[in-house]
Amino acid sequence: GGCKSMTNPHQPVKTHSGKGWEATKPGDESTAERRRIPRVSSSLVPRESIAGDALTLVISIMTFLVCITFGAVTLVKDTASSWQNDIAREITIQIRPLDGVDMNEMLQAAKSIAENSAGILSVSIIDEETTARLLEPWLGKGLNLKDLPVPRLLSITGWMAARALIS
Repeated sequence: GGCKSMTNPHQPVKTHSGKGWEATKPGDESTAERRRIPRVSSSLVPRESIAGDALTLVISIMTFLVCITFGAVTLVKDTASSWQNDIAREITIQIRPLDGVDMNEMLQAAKSIAENSAGILSVSIIDEETTARLLEPWLGKGLNLKDLPVPRLLSITGWMAARALIS
């Protein structure tokens, strides 16, 4: 429909034509529909001002920072996922020393059991030198493992290493 006055429905309403503003009678709907008021676009901040240029610069900087942040978060997420998958594929078995029992026999028996389990890709006995290097930050250099009851370790890698050994 056409434009009507909110206060008086019988009062003519001004409409815009190509030549200027003109009054339209309330019943003349076709004239009001043909002559609509043009919309004038305006921005919050004038474009040709320092404020407009500053706002554009701030928006550009914020967009750049969002992109950098998104890239960093994606990189950290992918790296953490990769680490988690590596950890999930590897377990360590600890063999504690017992009086009167040969440690090398216990390590070989544990290695044999692990190698014969489904889902295991590799089993390796961590040697005494590597164990000493692992303990060095806490016990210092020149550690003789034969003087202390230090457990020995087996490193097991597999697609389902932990689940294969538990079941």
